Amino acid sequence: MADLEFTRNKASKDKMRDIEFFEHSYEGGEPYIDKVITKHPKESQANFKRRKERAVFVNYCQPLVDLYNQYVFKERIVRTIKGIDTELYMDDADYMRSSHESVMRTLSKIASVKGLCGVVVDKPSGGYETKQDEMDADIHEYISLYEPEHIYDWTIERVNGGRPTLTMLMLSEGEDTFKVWYEDRWELWVKEGKSGKHKLVESGDNALGIIPFYLHRNRNELGIKWFSGLSDIDSIAPVNKLVFYRDCQVDEIIDGTAFPMLSGSADALAQGKT
Repeated sequence: MADLEFTRNKASKDKMRDIEFFEHSYEGGEPYIDKVITKHPKESQANFKRRKERAVFVNYCQPLVDLYNQYVFKERIVRTIKGIDTELYMDDADYMRSSHESVMRTLSKIASVKGLCGVVVDKPSGGYETKQDEMDADIHEYISLYEPEHIYDWTIERVNGGRPTLTMLMLSEGEDTFKVWYEDRWELWVKEGKSGKHKLVESGDNALGIIPFYLHRNRNELGIKWFSGLSDIDSIAPVNKLVFYRDCQVDEIIDGTAFPMLSGSADALAQGKT
């Protein structure tokens, strides 16, 4: 459609800063240090680089999320739904040979860290005449997970007697590639080189009549916003950041003004380099 704008919805844009912070807080390591640590106004670049190399992030967020999800999936869920399609799906839920159990664990962890996660239910099309033909070709329904940063834009309208209905959904499928869902079709758009414009490269019918998308919210926020969800580390991540800052400050004081022989620069002192 000519009126499509491949930009992030304001509600999504407003949450990206927090979502990125929670993701870095969970992952920890050098990416967290690079993202969080800041340079003092009068600090030299050499000293800032050295301070980053010495910084250590003690991660309290990751164990919390992992322990909680380990508890949730402690006992294997037994399902009584049976059928050929169900059996094929349970062993290959994402069409990449991941079991349903594995995909649900991933969904739970993403939502636990970022607050929400999207799920699209789809099935490859191929013009197979019988169910046996589909089975022989290993064709079945599958789900795809979309992290909140990949949910770019959407439209919710009141239809069917006033029921709020998702009538357009734009999902990022990779760099400069977007899949746009409507109630009757889907479209794949790719950005063209230097022109900056997006070109329609593929499309198909959506025979379901609804957009096969579900937004899983980890914890509901107050209010009725559609794109919403609370992270399990929304309280501890800022505290973890404060502890990290304090550790860096203490290390800097010891190293630079008090007892450098107690810090990691002792070797440099012995060599007369400080």
